[in-house]
Parts: sequence; structure tokens; C-alpha cells
Amino acid sequence: MEVGGDDILNKNQGGRLIWAFPLVVLTVLLISFGFYQWVIPRTDLELRTVYHEAPGGGGTGGTLNINVLLSNLGNREVESLECSVSVSLKGGGIIAKHGSGPDDLAAGENIEIKITSIGSQYETYLIDMDVRFDCSGDTYTSSFKYETVEDVMNIVFVENLG
Repeated sequence: MEVGGDDILNKNQGGRLIWAFPLVVLTVLLISFGFYQWVIPRTDLELRTVYHEAPGGGGTGGTLNINVLLSNLGNREVESLECSVSVSLKGGGIIAKHGSGPDDLAAGENIEIKITSIGSQYETYLIDMDVRFDCSGDTYTSSFKYETVEDVMNIVFVENLG
């Protein structure tokens, strides 16, 4: 019985191909991710609004903290970013108002707006936001209205524009 040298050679080459397939798949996935991340133009501005209510002691009321984080998650520069945030009672009357801009955000940068005010945990508040920015010749404008719940002390709202 004779074992041909060609059969042994073919078995060894097949073993090498088994290891090559995962490397080819991994390479294709990495190239696809890199192409999506850095080559295809994307506009993606994330607005993350965090509402926190800290009750006060002894009938002094409490503190309302509203933090708005504007993050450029895309790969294009966001230009002339303007954002205004106002907090009011559900029945009417503005408690606090703050704005920022115009600012420019490169890819991966962010801006934070902080509002602190005296309030009560037994009230329902309305948070109004107006956002405007330019990106690659296009103008984006959006308005958001959020309502807090009387018995919830922490709420997070997330929006993506672009």
C-alpha cells in the first residue's frame, strides 16, 4: 500500500485554509467598520437630558438639576450649534432658562448645559428645548418637550438628530 505524497500535501493545505477563513472574515468586518466610522459622512447629534430632583429637609423645598449633554457622535463637524432650555411649572410660569451657542463641535466633542433651581418634589415640571445647528450646508432645527412625573426623582431623555 502506497501513500502518495500529494495526499499528505493536500491535507496540510486544507488545514491552513481553515485558519485563513476566520482571518478573512475578521479583516472584512474591521474594514467595514472603519469605512462606516470614518469614510461615510454621518451627522449624528445626541441630546441627553438628565432630570434630577433632590428633596429638601424641613419644608425648605428642594433642588432641581437639569443637565443637557450635546454630543457630536457623527464624523462631520457641527457648526453654529445653539440650544436653549427652559423649565416651567405645568400650570405655567418659567422657573429657569439657559442657553448656549453658537458653538462648533468637532467629531467626538460635546457641550454641557447645567440648570439648577429651587423646586418641589410635589410638582410636575415641563422642560422645553430648542436646538439649531448647521452641518455640511444643511440646517437642522428641532424642539422637544418633556414632562416630569411628580413622584419620580430621576429621568433621562435621549434624542438623536441628523
